[in-house]
Parts: sequence; structure tokens; C-alpha cells
Amino acid sequence: MFSRKSLSNSVLAAAIAVAGAAAFVSSPAEAGGSCSDKGKKSEFKEVKDACAKSLNATKKMMKQIEKAAKAKGDKTKCSDCHSDQKTYPLKDNAKEDYKKWRKHGGY
Repeated sequence: MFSRKSLSNSVLAAAIAVAGAAAFVSSPAEAGGSCSDKGKKSEFKEVKDACAKSLNATKKMMKQIEKAAKAKGDKTKCSDCHSDQKTYPLKDNAKEDYKKWRKHGGY
């Protein structure tokens, strides 16, 4: 017969295995979130390409541009172009500012 402790450990191990398998089966976009339709249809190739991968890939790309722009003396931060840091809607100035800063990131 099984003891309660070994049965509990078996159930816990099975739950961890199922959760781990689900993480590997998920698509990259699901694992990193997904971009808005605007991001997927952006006029900027690098934004579309990053959005095709995941939201996290897009954030990483934007952070690289932000870092490069700051190194060149441009004071920029996410909230300069995005009014919300969860869904990332664009402010009216976002496209013009991005055009200026993207060259620092090599785009």
C-alpha cells in the first residue's frame, strides 16, 4: 500500500511534469505574450519582425534602442511613447520619436 507522503509526492511530480510539458508545447508567441495588431502591422520592419516572435522579443528590441539612444544623449523612456506599460498603446508622438531613435539601434 502507498503511504500518504509517497502518494502526495507522486501527485506533485506528475503535476510538475504536466506543467513542464505544457511550457514546451506552447508557441513562442504564447510564451512571451503577443503584440497588438498595430505592432504586427507596423510600418517598421524591425517591429513587425519582433512582434512575429513575441511581445518579449519586441520589448527587448525596444530596450536596446532605448539604451543606444541614451548613449547618444537622447533622454528616452517607455512612457515617452506608450501611455500604458501593460498593453503598450502608442501616444501621438510615438512614430516620430521612434523614427528619430531607431537609427541609434542600428535600424
